[in-house]
Formats: sequence, C-alpha cells, structure tokens
Amino acid sequence: MFKSLLTSTLVAFTLLSLYSQTASFANWKDNKKAAYTIIHDDFGDYVVSIYNTAYPLAKARGVKFCFGAITSNCSATEWQQARTMITDGFECVNHSHNHRCGGPASQCTGSLTYGTADFSTELGLSTQLIETNTNVRPLFFIHPYDTWTQSVLDYLKNNLGYLGSRAGTSGGINANNYTNFMNTSFFGFDNSANAISSLKNALDQAITQGGYLMREFHGIADQSYGAISKANYTTHLDYVKSKVDDGSIWSATATEVITYRLQRDAYTLATNYEASTGTINVNFTATKTLNTAQLRTPITVNVNLGSIAGTFTATQGTTTIPTTQNGSIVTFNVYPHQGNVVLQTGTVTPNQPNNVLNFAAKGQSTAAALTWVNPTSNFDEVMIVAKANTAFTTQPSGTTYTANANFTGGGTAFEGGKVVYRGTGVNVTVTGLINNTLYHFKAFSRLGTLWSNGVATSATPIATPPPSGFDPTLCYRLTARHSGKVMSLSSLSTANGTTFVQNTGTGGLGQVWRIKQVDATYYYLTSGFSGKAATVQNASTANLAPIIQSTYTAATNQQFKFTANTEGYYVLTARHSSKVIDVYGDYVADNTAIIQYNPNGGTNQQWLIESVGCPTGTAASAVLRVVAFNGYLNGNKGVLQWVVNSEDFKDYYEIEKQTETGDFKRLDVINGNSTNALRVFSFTDESLEDGDNIYRLKYFDDNGGVQISDLVTIQYKKADMYVLSPNPTSDVLNVNLSACENQSVDLDIVDISGLKLRHIALEKAGKTQQIDLTDLAVGQYILHIQPKGKRRTTRAFVIAK
Repeated sequence: MFKSLLTSTLVAFTLLSLYSQTASFANWKDNKKAAYTIIHDDFGDYVVSIYNTAYPLAKARGVKFCFGAITSNCSATEWQQARTMITDGFECVNHSHNHRCGGPASQCTGSLTYGTADFSTELGLSTQLIETNTNVRPLFFIHPYDTWTQSVLDYLKNNLGYLGSRAGTSGGINANNYTNFMNTSFFGFDNSANAISSLKNALDQAITQGGYLMREFHGIADQSYGAISKANYTTHLDYVKSKVDDGSIWSATATEVITYRLQRDAYTLATNYEASTGTINVNFTATKTLNTAQLRTPITVNVNLGSIAGTFTATQGTTTIPTTQNGSIVTFNVYPHQGNVVLQTGTVTPNQPNNVLNFAAKGQSTAAALTWVNPTSNFDEVMIVAKANTAFTTQPSGTTYTANANFTGGGTAFEGGKVVYRGTGVNVTVTGLINNTLYHFKAFSRLGTLWSNGVATSATPIATPPPSGFDPTLCYRLTARHSGKVMSLSSLSTANGTTFVQNTGTGGLGQVWRIKQVDATYYYLTSGFSGKAATVQNASTANLAPIIQSTYTAATNQQFKFTANTEGYYVLTARHSSKVIDVYGDYVADNTAIIQYNPNGGTNQQWLIESVGCPTGTAASAVLRVVAFNGYLNGNKGVLQWVVNSEDFKDYYEIEKQTETGDFKRLDVINGNSTNALRVFSFTDESLEDGDNIYRLKYFDDNGGVQISDLVTIQYKKADMYVLSPNPTSDVLNVNLSACENQSVDLDIVDISGLKLRHIALEKAGKTQQIDLTDLAVGQYILHIQPKGKRRTTRAFVIAK
C-alpha cells in the first residue's frame, strides 16, 4: 500500500515524460464538446406516446433517450415495447413501482408518500421487474415528483447498486468533471410558448461549457402531465441532430454518460514507444475498482504521435480497434479493463530528441540547485538556460552556445537570460543569482542539430530558507559562521564524555546530516552516514565550553529548534535544556575537530545550513510499519485512522489533505513512541469540504526513510441550508435563511425560461423570509438566493393552486 517517495516520484515522471508521445482520455466520447440525455418520465400504459411518437422520431434522427418505467403500469405490451427500444440503444430507467413521493413530507403535499419500509417495493420491486422483463438491470433512477431524501439515495446506491439518479437542481448544467452522480441536475418540463427556445439556449450553454445537460420530458401531444406538442418536440430533435452531426453533442443515455466518467476517473494512461518495431504501447493503469459489468460505453482515447510520422492501426489483445487519425492525433474507443492497446505502423521517423525527466530546481542563497534525469535514448547533450521573472518561449537553434554556471559569467545570451549548462551530467548549481527573485530554467535536449521542445522549472533564491523547507529526504551540511568549520561526526574520548556521534566513516562523509521535523517547532539532526542522532551532552575536556549543558536523557534532547536570522544563518537550541549548540574544539589525537574553538562564543553559535548530496548507499529505506490507513465520516467530521505494527520514538507521521489546486496541505504532525505492539492512531478533520475530501499519510522513520500512503477519500454532503416550505405551495413560500442571518441577501424569482419575475433585496436577513405568491400562476419556478460576497444558490419550487 505504501510506496517510497523517491520511487513513486520517479515512476510518475517516467510515465508522463519518457517519450514525446502522449495519450489522454477525451472529456466526452468521440471528442464531442458536450453530452446530452433526454429522459421521458412515466413510461407505461399512462403515457403511450413515448413508444408511439417519441421513439420513431428520435430513432430516425439518431438521437437517444431514456424512458422511466412506472412498473405497476407496465403490462406485457409495454415490456415488449421496452425491449424493442433497448435493442435500438435506448435505456429503460427506474421511475418507481407506484410513483409515490419519496421526498420529505413538506415536499409531498397531496401525494402518497413512502418511507423506509416501502423501499423494497418502490425501489427494490421496480428494479427486479425491469431486470426480469428486459434482461437489463437498471442503474439510473428518476425520483417521482423530483423529490428525494438522502436515505433514498443511500438505499439506491448501497443496497441496489445504482450508479446515479436525477435528483439535482432543476435548470442546472453538470460540469464535465462532476462526480456526484446520485444528484444529477436536470431541466424540468416546460410547455410554455418559449419552451423550445429556452431548451435550445440551455443546449448551447452546455456546448460552450463542455458540460452535461439532462432534459425531462413526459408525453408527446397527449393528455399526460406536461405533454409537449409534436411540432415542438420535432423541432428540438432536429436541432439536437444538427449538433450531433457537427461534432458538438454526444447524444447518450444516462448510464452511458456516468460509466464514461467513471472510467475517466478510474484509469491513468501512459505510452511507450519502440522505435525499432514502429510500436506505441498505450498502457492503462487502474486507480479505482469498477464493476465492469455495469459499463455501458467505451471511452475515447487520443494519442498524440508527437515527433513520430506514420499511419497507425490499433489492436487490443487479438481484436482490431477502429481508429481515426487527424494529423498527429490517433483516436479510438476502448474499454480499459480489457487490456492495453498497441498502435502499429510500418515506417517510423523519429525527428526530435527526448526531453529530460524530473527537472527540478531548489533555491539557495544567491543560487539554485538544478537536478534532472537524462533521456534513455535519442539525445546527445542537455543545455539549460536561465533568466529572471519571465518564462522561456524560444527554441535553441544551432550548436554554438557557451555555458557558464555563474549567471553573471560568460554564458551565451538566450532570450533575455543566459546559458548556464551544457553536457551530459544530471545536476548543476547556478550561482550569481539575486535573492528573492523568481528565476525560470528550461532544459533542452539535443540530437544532432535538432533540439527538444524543452522542460521548464523555476526557483527563488532566498537568504533564509524557512525551517519548514527542510526536506527529510535530502542531506545538509552545517558550517560555523565565523570559523568556517563544519560540524564533524567524531568521538569525545575524554574519561567522562559520552560519544557525540560515533563516526563509522571518514570525516567528510560523516559531516552530512538529515534534518527531520518532529512537530511545528522542533527537529531531529541525524547523521546521513551513520544514521546516529546528534546527542545533547557535556564535553568535559578542560577549557572547552559545553555543547549543551544537559540534565535530560539523550532521547528527549535529540531535538532542536532552528531560529533563522536575516543573513541566512541559524541558531540551534536544544528543546529541553534551552541551551544553544556552542562552538568548541575536540583536541583528541586523530579526531577531526568538531569546530575549532573561537573565543567570540556567541557569534560562533550560528550555522550556515546548505543542502548537499547524500552519501551513496546510506539512505536507509523505511521499514513497513503502517499496515492500514482508512477514513470514515462521523457526522460532519472526517475521522482518519492508521494501524502501526511497531515504531521507534523518532518515527512521526504527517496527515495531508488535497487542496483545490491538486496540491497537498499538511494538517498535523503526530509523533510515534517506542513500541513493538500494534497501535492505532487517529486524526479528526473538523473542516470538511462539500464533496470528496482526499487525504494521504506520510510516514518518516528514524533512518531517514519516507513512505507515502494510498489516497483515502471521505465524501461529505453539506446539509441544505436554504429549505423552502411548503413545496409545492399555493400562495406563500417560506425560505430558511439562517445560514446568512443578519447579512445582505438578494432573492430573485424566475420562471423556467429564465425570465426574472421578482426581486427582493434584504439589507439584514432574518432566519426565515416569507414570500407572497398570490400573483403568480400555477407552475414551476426557480428561486435564486445571493448572499453578499458568497456563491449564489438556486432552489426550485412549485405553485399548485
């Protein structure tokens, strides 16, 4: 479950950057701009026009729809019609058994409701009847009266295996990366004069946004609820067909859209090019477990050939897959769970070198340390350019460039910057930089006279790196400010002196340290060579000042606070004794001086800390001690737990949470203790976000090893803060505004065509706002709730007089 931090980083960059060819999943199938699902409610002997009118009109235009079966209304005739439509690609979805209202009592006024005791009938029986009579198990649910509760959603998902339901906000367009399939937004019925034009506008918006539009219809030119005229329905289908034909719209069923998205989220892609055989391997890696029996559509893959020319065919196992090729892009549809895909061509012409991998920069004082991994093939050398403040856009040309690692030196000018490196090495330190200035670096690979497109990174040199910037996977050298001597690893061999660090190697190798954070303030200082910690103790040789005067045990005193000054130096203070590391000499024969004693004392109690290379073969890997990591929702809090089979008192753990940008933010640092027994750790996140909360655990062991866990996701749905009651209503609507009480709030009532009918401005909202609706006609409406400085919320309500 855990992976080495270094290894996982290397693998990730290798898969993404090793070759100039790349592969990606399309947002929507066949690279359409948006997806669209039509749903006809109330299929059965009540609305016969779904089969008699809507089906032939849609089929003739290649447009799909879902039809929601009320199973108690379906006779043998309706089930035969359902099977016929399913054969042509239409989808039968569940609309309950008796069309009872499944929402809160306040939303089911005048309708027969059902509760938990009726789930087996309204949800379970209807599911079984659809599967028995069509041979296809339904995976999508339409809530009668468009009302629902969380318990209904949970039962559908957890007990019956449903993938989604129409239970969102009427009038919404789902984004192309929406994840809450059980709350899919939709456009409700509209039999007004401008119904078709308003729906056309919604479809255009979905195309512009690249999102997913769902539309609710009922019958066509009959006496059913909300029936639409045949002329209007035909006009709409003709417009949908025009958008299908021009590549804008993917006309799909609900389960096709959902399972497309599930596959997009569950797999990652990587390419591997074999020049000798003209083969590009497209490899799929599963990051989540899917029930592949539920999948209803393949997913579209785009392979960018990059610098490779040729016409490619695709195979998955022994099956040939149809492809289209537009310039350098090869496109095909595939189910990733059925295996990797091989693209093959007879002739291949590589004409560009491969980029370097893992290009990274780390700011130092007036310098930046650059590291990278060279390509495994297709390159002669690497050239790196640097400049301040702005990124590079120019490609190199020719080969007459001179490099100088000193930015103020004689490197060839390049787009306002300098060439700072040429060669086949894997690191360089660029000097002569200005602190607190952003520098951009770009690494180009050359093959003959051709240059790669380059890989960019950036860094800001700083005089005083913050203590939180210490990387436990790197090594550091500590040098005294005035004497210029480094902190050596040697023995204090006086009669009463405890060993400072027993040096197991020669001087230079031992003078390297790992700095590992214990909590928000204190750190361990551990030898990068011997793995021993810097012990706090006395140096009792005559005339020598003590390192730290200590009355505590060694274990607790092997922790230091790093206090930085404005000149780039640190003072190291022991956690328990509050004494600083003093500068002194160890005159024992054949032992390297720790620091030659300087009578200036206080000024010598300052250290320059520089990142250096770690000794080869000495970075101990972490022992697998964390055996489980999981999380669960407890009310409105997220609880994370992990189990450890053994640990050292120097072990510690970091809990991190993913931010909106995809980065991870540290929430807490938790120390271990010395034990060989199973121990359970726990952390509670009291600030859950609406939707997926994603966490990972980092484990740092006493040997300098770091492990990182698999991701744990806790889903959280915030309670509805703006409840409308009663809904449906006849003349008065009560709006719960307790979430924005005493704040400025704007309320707008609009009809489902988007026409604003009323505006209410509240300077100081109360807990509840009552709205008089006596002047509005029967129908569906939308209430926009806009607190000042916050996101607008939309709620739908019905007037039924």
